[in-house]
Amino acid sequence: MFYAEVGDELRDPINLDFRPRAGSNCSTTNAGPYAADSKQYWIPGRQSYAASTPIPPHGTTSAQPDADLMFLAAYKCNVHHVYFGTSEDKLALIGTLKTGENIQSVTDNGPLLAGTRYYWRVDAVDAQGVPHVGTVWSFGVLK
Repeated sequence: MFYAEVGDELRDPINLDFRPRAGSNCSTTNAGPYAADSKQYWIPGRQSYAASTPIPPHGTTSAQPDADLMFLAAYKCNVHHVYFGTSEDKLALIGTLKTGENIQSVTDNGPLLAGTRYYWRVDAVDAQGVPHVGTVWSFGVLK
C-alpha cells in the first residue's frame, strides 16, 4: 500500500490550505472535499460584517510560493474586493469575487518571492451596496 507524506498530498497544511496538490494521489483520485479549480474553500467560524480568518494566516512566515488568498466571507455580503501588494500603504485591486467565492489567486505572473512579505485586504459589499473595509493582513513566503 502507498503512503505519502501529508505535505506531498496537500498544498500547504501548515498554513491551513488543505486542498490537494496538483498531481498528488488525492488530486488524481478526487479524494477530499476540494476540486482543483474551485473558487470556494470552506472555513469554519462565525461570519462578521467584514471578511475574516485569512489563509495564509496573518503573520505567518512560511507561506508557499504558490499560495492563494482565502478568507471567511463577510456576513450577508455578495461581493468581495481583494487588494494585494508588497506595501501596506499601496495595495492594488487584484480581483472581485461574487457570492460564494473566497479564493483569489495571486500567482498569475509567477510564484511569490521567497523571503518577501506580502500584504492584503478584503473589502466586502453588502446587498445594499454598503462597503465594509477589511483589515490589512500580511504573510511572508518561506525561504
